[in-house]
Amino acid sequence: MTVDDPLKRSTLGSVLFCKGPRAALIWLEKAFGFEPSMVVSDADGRIFFIWFANQFVWTLS
Repeated sequence: MTVDDPLKRSTLGSVLFCKGPRAALIWLEKAFGFEPSMVVSDADGRIFFIWFANQFVWTLS
């Protein structure tokens, strides 16, 4: 069976919160091959959102 609409299939999501996002980003790339497709930072370069190409999402508050 195939599902053409991605909103109709079962999904599992996760979110991580971290005080050292830049170091964690590097570690996730090296350890698991995650490829960030979007990194959002403020004017001072502090990362507060990362979206990985494999749909792994990281948000920081």
